[in-house]
Amino acid sequence: MRLDRRARPWRLACLFALAACAAPPPPSALDHVAALVTCIEERFDPPLERRVIEEAVRAALLAQLDPYSEYLDPATDRWYRQSLAGHFGGVGLRVAEASAAEGWPLQGALHGSPAARLGLRDGDVLTAVDGQPVATLSFDELLDRLRGEVGTLVTLDVRRAGAPPPERFEVERARIELPTVVGARRLPDGRFDHRLADGRLAYLRITSFGATTAAETEAALAAGVARGAQGFVLDLRTNIGGLLQAALATADLLVEEGVLVTLVGRGGTESRCATAGVVTRLPIVLLIGPQTVSSGEVFAAALQDRGRACIAGSRSFGKGHVQELLALRDGSGTLKLTTERWQRPNGGWIERHAKGGDPERGGVWPDADLALPQDPAVEQQRYHALVDRDLAATLASATPIDLLPAGDELLARACAALLAPSR
Repeated sequence: MRLDRRARPWRLACLFALAACAAPPPPSALDHVAALVTCIEERFDPPLERRVIEEAVRAALLAQLDPYSEYLDPATDRWYRQSLAGHFGGVGLRVAEASAAEGWPLQGALHGSPAARLGLRDGDVLTAVDGQPVATLSFDELLDRLRGEVGTLVTLDVRRAGAPPPERFEVERARIELPTVVGARRLPDGRFDHRLADGRLAYLRITSFGATTAAETEAALAAGVARGAQGFVLDLRTNIGGLLQAALATADLLVEEGVLVTLVGRGGTESRCATAGVVTRLPIVLLIGPQTVSSGEVFAAALQDRGRACIAGSRSFGKGHVQELLALRDGSGTLKLTTERWQRPNGGWIERHAKGGDPERGGVWPDADLALPQDPAVEQQRYHALVDRDLAATLASATPIDLLPAGDELLARACAALLAPSR
């Protein structure tokens, strides 16, 4: 039925009335979470601090994403970025990760650091920083107090081994270098000796991929070539990942051409390729294991698929997601958030643990003739032996430090493969 003009005011009034009675828009997910937090904070017994509630909400949200995304508080974020940078400002103390009643035991001083020049050593105990007792500090809190801007001062109270009264030291923080490429031995002057098999081979253990890794690797490779090495052993069994770009830059030192990795994300697909020129064309055997993770796997897969290295050991961890550090707008910390997945040059995926991963076939696998499967307990024992030597590689010492564990069957196999006439 068609309304005449006299009915139109009545019709408009009805429409306005209907609009006024319409339900309000549904609350957003953020409104819902805020309502939950407020209700719990106001009514739950016994009372909980808002901080505790917010931490629980954050943990529950991140747990729904994948095994890799995580929240970093400001102190942890600073530490993480410093480790990727390959250096930090501090005094250079190596502190045990278990406190004692009287303070934090020391495991030595980092090479070239202010702590090393003071003669601080394994067995000493740090009791106070800037006059504040450290026995009640967490490990992360202690590190945050020891580190700071280069040139700033910090006061340390240290109980020396065998001398009960603590001594007080005023120390100027300095730039502390963290090597990511170590050799077979650490020399007293801090340099690494990479010679292996009477100098016929060179050994490089890449512990992580940071801002300095490509330059460290290039220098070690060039030195091996200059000394007449016949091949290289690259050990990634303790490689914890790091910067994707650093792993690609390091692979580019050895791969002539072709795709190194393909990244797949919201923005589409992007392939990263090698550039012309390499440091060496000598043969390489690359060692991997279950603790070879993330960027370490990108590096291993690139060299394997491009035919640049033989892979020895056992299957790698299988992490095929890429994280980005994203600062939160309120300044409360940083999200290490998955933003891309990666494919190896042959188009395969290596993810094993996240939703959609392949638990059976994921990871980087060794070449059949160089596979050395181990009992998990044996793998863990070998890994921790190598990690102990990675730590020793950073410490000051008046004598050379052997960085190769005894009885390393996989290393022996790699050397035999490189020195075999057929290779």
